[in-house]
Amino acid sequence: MGDLSHPKRFKRTKVSKLQVEPDVASCDEKLEEVANEFATHPDFAEARKDRLLWDSTSLDGLTRSTR
Repeated sequence: MGDLSHPKRFKRTKVSKLQVEPDVASCDEKLEEVANEFATHPDFAEARKDRLLWDSTSLDGLTRSTR
């Protein structure tokens, strides 16, 4: 493996990052939209209620068997 601090390698890494960032941002935006829909849409009220029940029981001391 070559020197990671080599200027050409650094430039390739930076260019790759710049190419990927818009796609990552787009995915983040889509995930935020879905999360907002889940958090606010009345059709998901029962699922949100179930999640709250799970949150209250998930820390009750029960753990998965380690056998």
